[in-house]
Amino acid sequence: MASPRILYLDTIPGDGIQQTALAGMRRYAGARGWGVEAVAVAESRPEKLKAVLAGNRPVAGCVVECADGRSDLPPRLFGKIPVAYFHAAPNLYGGRTTRLSTDNAAVAQVAFRELSAAAPAAFAVVGFRAAFAWSKERESAFAVLAQSSGRPFFAFRRIGGTRGRIDAGREARLARWLSALPARTAVFAMNDVTAAEVVAAARAAGRRIPQTASCA
Repeated sequence: MASPRILYLDTIPGDGIQQTALAGMRRYAGARGWGVEAVAVAESRPEKLKAVLAGNRPVAGCVVECADGRSDLPPRLFGKIPVAYFHAAPNLYGGRTTRLSTDNAAVAQVAFRELSAAAPAAFAVVGFRAAFAWSKERESAFAVLAQSSGRPFFAFRRIGGTRGRIDAGREARLARWLSALPARTAVFAMNDVTAAEVVAAARAAGRRIPQTASCA
């Protein structure tokens, strides 16, 4: 008889960070004799779910990636198969679902501690380009810590960037914003995508980012 497997349904096109989560699931499941099967974005659709579940029997459970807090795969589509929603909004499906979530306050605390080690003159935060809940939670938690330090604090204001909207002027605005920051400002970027944006904008603005310190 085939070993039970967990299906990981990736619903975020073009976002490779899910590979890290998938690797962690495989380590955990492998230690228990279970397998983890990744289901591609194109197959992680409501109209295809029945066939996916049938083709991967026996299914011990499913994990649905919903990094924007939403999902098009409600629990009823899974029948009796347990399902957990990764990065789900607290109110997803009325809040009556199993949620797996990053501790965003803890992420902000670690970032603040690391940035503080360089004794910056000021703190700043740059949120993700879309207004996702996880980014806003990290921004808010970091803002409380930075403001309590007594040092100047700056936040880059997001315009648009909600689901389905693109902030077309973000790169230029970010460069202008960075150029106006005080010297030795420690910048907390929400994730690797945001960090890449900050680096590119800093170069465009002529701001130096030290290679051996956390502030510029």
